[in-house]
Amino acid sequence: MAFPYRWYGGDVEWTQNVTFTSGTSLTFEGATLTVTGTEAGDATLKLWADEGDDAGDKWSVVALAASATLQFANADTTSVVNVTAGQVAVVGAEAGNAAILLDADEGDDNADSWFIQSTASDNDLDFINHTTAVVSITSGGAISSVSSILSSGTAGGVGYATGAGGTVTQATNKSTGVTLSKMCGAITMNNASLAAGTIVSFTLTNTSIAATDVLVLNHISGGTVGSYTLNAQAGAGSAVINVRNNTAGDLAEAIVIQFAVIKGVNA
Repeated sequence: MAFPYRWYGGDVEWTQNVTFTSGTSLTFEGATLTVTGTEAGDATLKLWADEGDDAGDKWSVVALAASATLQFANADTTSVVNVTAGQVAVVGAEAGNAAILLDADEGDDNADSWFIQSTASDNDLDFINHTTAVVSITSGGAISSVSSILSSGTAGGVGYATGAGGTVTQATNKSTGVTLSKMCGAITMNNASLAAGTIVSFTLTNTSIAATDVLVLNHISGGTVGSYTLNAQAGAGSAVINVRNNTAGDLAEAIVIQFAVIKGVNA
């Protein structure tokens, strides 16, 4: 059936397929177009651009009976948008990305366009300004940014949450190595005597440390405050921690060293 038609009110029902060819149109003013599927059947509204002569021209809006889902699908790809109660799902084609575009200010400048994209090649969630991914979140939860990550919270800040840290106690003497594979934590040193003006070194085995990382060290408790100098050299999977007795006398104290790993690179 092909004809130009304008409908101003009331109900219109077709019991067979209706096709509007190029140059024809159907306009509803103050009325409702309802597409009703058969019992347990889907209801489909097809929208074909450019005479529908290419698969990519063909879009369908389908109410899926089996899942109570509204689906927007393109014939040229399996990429769809699914809308269910309380959820909108954007599904990319095989090996294709899935993205939501947010255009501010009429989208008339490149910087107006933001994409929230699930990227197929690496499974990252990317926040993209025009064509540049400025923030990425990996499937493992790692967050990276091409610029600063800042906190304005007066009671929060940027740091480690519960679960990132741990504790370990040094056995035998002050040069005995310890193992704690955490990004931060507390090391309780052995209370063996350390001579005046003497440096002792021990190894912290920690798989979280890379050779380019930096360790922040503080003497937080135990022993004489201000009597020690702390320093560390990071390696792959470990760090050497140096402790110096700055006083004029021997010290036999089980000092507690708090450490935090700051990730670094040389490129």
